[in-house]
Amino acid sequence: MRNLNIIILCALATSLVMTACKKNEDKDCLELDTTASFVVDGTAFTVTHTPVWTSSGIYQSLGFRHDLAGGGQHIVTVIFEGDTIGTYPLKGQLDPHRAMYMGPNSNNNPLFTGPGETGTVTITDMDLSNGCLTGTYSFTANFVQVTGEFQSLRPQ
Repeated sequence: MRNLNIIILCALATSLVMTACKKNEDKDCLELDTTASFVVDGTAFTVTHTPVWTSSGIYQSLGFRHDLAGGGQHIVTVIFEGDTIGTYPLKGQLDPHRAMYMGPNSNNNPLFTGPGETGTVTITDMDLSNGCLTGTYSFTANFVQVTGEFQSLRPQ
């Protein structure tokens, strides 16, 4: 009998945890707050300006910026052709799928993904008719490693 009670309690606890975790997944992209953050060579940054998403048909451009307290900034740009959920490869500067980083780690010069240094952008929620985009990205540009995530971006 004691084992049965433990099993029932474990099942109840598991269902409560699963329900709590699922609440955010059930929300529509438009119901979530717009957030964005990125990591450059192991240092995390929260976006200090409204993240930018421009969309023209299948052409998507994402922009993220963090201002530093003493001056300067980190800027990340991701460009890809796509209008569906999925993973897109980030390749060279002239490729339709590309990324750029600029900031103190690059002596304030723009660094692009290029031959041998690639990455991906993964779109996990895309609603072009209502204007909402969520996903992650990861790339290397001239040996600078950049990863990031964004939630509920609205087109600018």
